[in-house]
Amino acid sequence: MSHRFFTTIVILALLSLVACQPKKPAPVIQPEVSRPAVAPPPLAPEPTVSEALRRIVAQARASERAEDALAVLDDYIAHAQPALRDEARFRKAQVMLELHVPGAEREAERVLRALPEHPLVPYLYFWLARWWEYQDEPERALAMLRQALEHPALTRSLLDQVLRAGPSISQQVSEQDALAWMISAARLGRGGRKQWLQAASRRAGPEALRALNEAAGEDAALVAELDMYAARRYLLSGDMEMVGRIRTWLETLAPGSEPQRAVERWVSGRVRPAVVGVLLPLTGPYARFGESALRGLRMALTSLDAPVTLRIEDTGSDPDRAVAAYQSLMNAPVDVVVGPLLARTSEALLPYLRPSLPVLSMTSAAHLAARSDALFVHTLAPTVQAQAIAARAIEQGAKRVAVILGEQPGMRREANAFREAFTRMGGEVVAELVLPKDQVDVREPLAMLKMKTDDEMLLAGLDEEAGVFLPPNELEVRMPSTLDAIYLALPGQRVALLASQLAYADLTGMTLYGSSRWMDGHLLDDGGRYLSHARFVGHMMDENQQRRLLRVQQMYREVWGDARAGALTLLAYDTLQIAVMLTSRLGLRGHQIIDALQDRAGFPALTGEVVFDASGVGQKRLGMDMIRHGEIVPTGS
Repeated sequence: MSHRFFTTIVILALLSLVACQPKKPAPVIQPEVSRPAVAPPPLAPEPTVSEALRRIVAQARASERAEDALAVLDDYIAHAQPALRDEARFRKAQVMLELHVPGAEREAERVLRALPEHPLVPYLYFWLARWWEYQDEPERALAMLRQALEHPALTRSLLDQVLRAGPSISQQVSEQDALAWMISAARLGRGGRKQWLQAASRRAGPEALRALNEAAGEDAALVAELDMYAARRYLLSGDMEMVGRIRTWLETLAPGSEPQRAVERWVSGRVRPAVVGVLLPLTGPYARFGESALRGLRMALTSLDAPVTLRIEDTGSDPDRAVAAYQSLMNAPVDVVVGPLLARTSEALLPYLRPSLPVLSMTSAAHLAARSDALFVHTLAPTVQAQAIAARAIEQGAKRVAVILGEQPGMRREANAFREAFTRMGGEVVAELVLPKDQVDVREPLAMLKMKTDDEMLLAGLDEEAGVFLPPNELEVRMPSTLDAIYLALPGQRVALLASQLAYADLTGMTLYGSSRWMDGHLLDDGGRYLSHARFVGHMMDENQQRRLLRVQQMYREVWGDARAGALTLLAYDTLQIAVMLTSRLGLRGHQIIDALQDRAGFPALTGEVVFDASGVGQKRLGMDMIRHGEIVPTGS
């Protein structure tokens, strides 16, 4: 098949040889930063390139064979006119780098020395970055990305690729190298100054922040803004000692600046007493879940140096009892309510919610949040993850996807959440496949799915071209699928079993997306084979959160003797921490708390940084993982 297709491409390329030429943020938490408006360097226009050469590269990539493509490209280099000849040199280096041909790096270096002003130079830096990443040299890969980012011929399309690749690689390098990359991106104003500085604040530990402040130099304004974002994170995690250290640095680095004044306000603000109401099922069939959450609340209260009182009410599993408990808290009164846990008790409260009393529910029924401005839902449910993954898939260019799911109700809800979000954002779910629980061999239904998504228009076009250029033959042409991605609402064990069958059905080359349901301990049962394109929800944590998690887990073992705090315990810990910071540390009340909860800067949390959207659903800034050399590693995005 590949030989037949490639011959067609070669004929077309040779024919072209002669002709082708060239709910509103709270200002007390996230102040606006006053700084001079500096326009980023303009992006270059897209370079004029040969479609014939691009098709040669595409076919070499599809067939995973470089020899024929390199022979044709060498012919261009030897005989084509100058513009086409020069581009062919870049395309030759691209093929060698992408297919890991020996001598690829030397060829790329020769091209860079010979044609330093060519508009494809930043593209070659990007191809080199991907090559170095494959060689397990992330430091060199990131250096190449910086070269591309800072090149005057950088285009919009390449910028998008560089910014997508950078976070993943920066997760694999030292803190110092990662921060240099992020500050470089922020300095150039490309991809959003605020976005990159906030990312740097999540990566920078205390010593790295100190070093940045001492060596700020011409980047003093950037580092001061980064300091402010870092101080906010430490403030919301209760580390006032670190907030004080940042204030000291800012007094020297940027006295009188908006970041310095903001951090000064946070340090000098008075801590006031607060009362947090708690609604949990402490009796009845769901009591063990209520007790698990209560442990998290108690640990959070112990960790935070704040005068906070918990007023705890038992909802049992009874909606009427939950309403009575809520009314008791409302009359107490309390500043904010944490809970309930159950969907039916959360829904029962809706008619009774006071608009000025925020409720932070931990139910998995995220849709309830849209029914009251006072209700916010903080959850780890896969349905919420599915919505975020749909947005990420759209952002990464996916337009047509298939969904594969198990027959269990939870997986159906997850798949529906992905479908609804993906189609709402303009994507198309072209096929769905439900896998019976006990059916191991699903190659036949996967083959049917592949047939439904074959590119029939391309097949017809190739048949027509073959009839013109090639003699009849008996080779079967296997067509690529029109799918950009597949969403798998399945546990990791089922994904591991399915991976080789997807390859058997020729459903390869597209991204496989999944929720944290994959992280069941079995995803690597087959060593991660056939999952190189998988992207799934993992554990997004910066160094500061990792240190906090270790302290919390140690506290849990010391108090309760169990090995690890579970997800619900940690979710409750995070939820109370947010409530305490807004009420006691920042002194907010009523609608001020509701406004602050919708701050787009989000809230650091052990279970993943959370941003409450306009409907009140806590959207996790999900850490996406991938499988590399048989290990689960962060993508960094």
